[in-house]
Amino acid sequence: MLVNSDKPRSRANVLLFGASNLTLGWNPLMQQLLSTVPGPLDVQVCLGMGRSFLKDSRYLGRVLPGILHCGLWQQLPQPSSSDRVLITDIGNDIVYRFSPPEILAAVQQTVQRVLHWNPHARITMTLPPLVSLQRLHPLHFRIARTLLFPLSTLTFSDVMQAATQLQDLLREFAEQNSLRLIEPVREWYGADPIHIRRSMRTVAFRTLFGDWANGISVTPEVPFSGPPLPTAERQTLFGQPRLTPQPVFQSDRLNISAW
Repeated sequence: MLVNSDKPRSRANVLLFGASNLTLGWNPLMQQLLSTVPGPLDVQVCLGMGRSFLKDSRYLGRVLPGILHCGLWQQLPQPSSSDRVLITDIGNDIVYRFSPPEILAAVQQTVQRVLHWNPHARITMTLPPLVSLQRLHPLHFRIARTLLFPLSTLTFSDVMQAATQLQDLLREFAEQNSLRLIEPVREWYGADPIHIRRSMRTVAFRTLFGDWANGISVTPEVPFSGPPLPTAERQTLFGQPRLTPQPVFQSDRLNISAW
């Protein structure tokens, strides 16, 4: 794991690890981040539909490396005194047939790497949306599974058992390591059990970033007008490797890099 010493310490760092909820909620995410956290900011994101912590993930012909294997870990920015980290969309790896202990180990490794980079980083982690899954009809689950993960053969019972065990493991890990843990609210979700409703994304990200302001009211100097979604440094599109130089967005207020 390397630290990129070219980036100035004066910029606070925000690391965002997740998958589809970061992807679908990109604009409200950035608006809430800029409205909450004093800048200037250096934002590093690992996101993507179906993104896994542990393995390469495919979605509509696009393949992204697992979060633990992406280029961020060789290009970490110089740490600052006010770095913040979000770890979310943790349950995706259930669909890839990883066991709850294996998924927990991936989260633990992510946290360990972050704390090795900056022992004072403020880490927020979310639980799987168990409250949403619990009210889902098995038929609706099969429809959602077919649309989102067409190769999966997991049953509704499999997912509920694994999600419940994973939630218990994450609670214990967060408590032992004094991590801020957010449990998703049922009202955030509609018929789709894992993706936050469009109308609730602002509320959800305001909750996730809720303790990052240090009591400071922040108003963005300029509304966020960067790319609608950053392109990862390394990906494969329909079998063809693609490399995108980072950062993909730069301004006085904000830098964005995607991995």
